[in-house]
Amino acid sequence: VQKSDGTLYWIDDFLRPLSVGTTSGSITRDYIFLGGKRIAFVPLSSGNPYYYLSDHLGSTAVVASGDGKTVQWEADYFPFGASRQVFTNIASNNYEFTGYEYDSDTGYNYAITRFDAGRWGRFLAPDPYLGSIDNTNPQSLNRYAYVKNNPLNAIDPLGLDELDPEDSTCDDPETTCFVTPDDSLPPSPDGVYGPLCPAPCYSVTATAPQDPGIFDLPPWNLWGFNIPNSSGGGGSLGVTCQLVAPGGHYTINSPAVALFQPPMANALTSAFNALNSQGITPAINSGFRSTADQLRMRSGGSGLNPAATVSWHQVGMAVDINGTASGSFPQIINAMESQGLTWGGTFRHPKPDPTHFQLSPAGTSPSPATVKACGGA
Repeated sequence: VQKSDGTLYWIDDFLRPLSVGTTSGSITRDYIFLGGKRIAFVPLSSGNPYYYLSDHLGSTAVVASGDGKTVQWEADYFPFGASRQVFTNIASNNYEFTGYEYDSDTGYNYAITRFDAGRWGRFLAPDPYLGSIDNTNPQSLNRYAYVKNNPLNAIDPLGLDELDPEDSTCDDPETTCFVTPDDSLPPSPDGVYGPLCPAPCYSVTATAPQDPGIFDLPPWNLWGFNIPNSSGGGGSLGVTCQLVAPGGHYTINSPAVALFQPPMANALTSAFNALNSQGITPAINSGFRSTADQLRMRSGGSGLNPAATVSWHQVGMAVDINGTASGSFPQIINAMESQGLTWGGTFRHPKPDPTHFQLSPAGTSPSPATVKACGGA
C-alpha cells in the first residue's frame, strides 16, 4: 500500500502494517504483533526494539526502549481521542489512541472504515454497519457517535461497532469473529459481527483508507462485511447486502467509500487489473452511498449532477471513475464495458453521466428490498 505522501506500507492479508518504508522500496521499520496486538517496532537503522505500553483502552501511553530503562515517547489523550499532550517525542510514533494510526496531516485517527475526529468527539462519516443500532440505546441512533459516547469504557477498532476493550482480541479461532463473504469462519451470535481477532480469525476489513492514496488490494473474498436489513439476517425476503472492496491498483478520492456487492467488486477487479496492465491507475470518485448521501447528491451537495432518486450506488452496484478528460479514459470505458458494466455516458435520462458505470442496464433501479437491506428506507 502506498499513501499519498509516498510512504509505503507492507501489510498482511488483514490490513495490518507489518513494515513501512520509502518510495524506493527500502524498509525503515518493522512492527511486531503478539496475540493480535501491536507490541513493538524495530527501526532497521538501529535494530533496537521499542515497546508499546498501553492503557486499558489499548491507547499507547508510553513507548519504551528495548531495555525498558528509557521513555522514548509518552502522551496523554482527551476522552474522545484528541492528543492532550506529548510529553516525550524521541522515537516517532503514529499508533496512538486505542491503537488507531494518527494522521498528522489531518489530525484524525484512521479507524479502517472511517476516520475518527477526536477533537470533535465523533466520526467523520456515518456508521455503515446497521447491526450496531440498538433500539434500547438512543445513542446508537447517532451514526456519527464514537462508541455511543462512552469513550472511557469502549473501543471501536474498525469504526463499525463498540467493543469492550477486554474482548478486542482473542486467541481461540473458534470464538466469534467477523464473517468472511465465503462463510469460511464461524459466525458471531447475530451472524455478522464479533470481536476483533488475530489471524486466521481476523480475516476481514471493510475498506481502504478514505483519503487519497494508492492501494493494492487482495481479491474480494478476503474482504468485506455483511449488513443485514432491519429484520435481521436479511429479513423475511432473504435479501442481504454484502459490501466488499475490489482488488487491483487504484486510488480513492475522499470521501468515496470503495465498497461494492461481490458481483460488482469482481467486475471491477477484472477491469482494474486490465487497466493496470496498461499502466493505468483508475481513481474511484464514488462507490457505495447511503440514502443520506444520495439525497445530498440530488440536492446539489456535490454540484450539478444527474443523481437518480434511487441509485445503484445505494446498493453497491455502481462506481464513478475520475479522469473523463484524460487520454486514458477511452481505455477505462473499454475495460469496464468488457466486464459487462454499463457506461453512464450513454444515458439519455436525466442526462449522460460520463463518470458513472453500473452493472445493470440503463434505465433500471434496484428493488426496494435491496435498498432496505443496504440501509435505505
